[in-house]
Amino acid sequence: MNILIVDDNPINRKMLLEYLARYGHCDIASNGVDAVDQFEAEFTTGNPYDLVLLDLMMPRMNGQNALRKIRAIERQYSVPAREQAVVIIVTAIGSPEDVLKTSEFDRNTDLIKKPVRQSELIAKMKSHGLL
Repeated sequence: MNILIVDDNPINRKMLLEYLARYGHCDIASNGVDAVDQFEAEFTTGNPYDLVLLDLMMPRMNGQNALRKIRAIERQYSVPAREQAVVIIVTAIGSPEDVLKTSEFDRNTDLIKKPVRQSELIAKMKSHGLL
């Protein structure tokens, strides 16, 4: 599995990396701009991300805008809906309903509230067929 962890907090990135390293190759990004660039670059190598963990509040580009651009990249490359990356938004702000209203939520997008528990993250991955 190819995984992208996007969070501006280095402690959160380290924790998520520890949770996920055993499940596949993990890349990290500290802001939305870098995340979108990395996401698109993986298409050119033929190894697109299967899972993206995406913080909402980040510098340079927030998670909602990054999600919009990620889904636009997938449309550009004609990725069928069933093959799109699973994006799990990781946030400490707002309610899930607020996030759902303002993001491009679909069957491949989910949400986890911070602090992230490993068991919850694994359960979300299983529910999306990643494990």
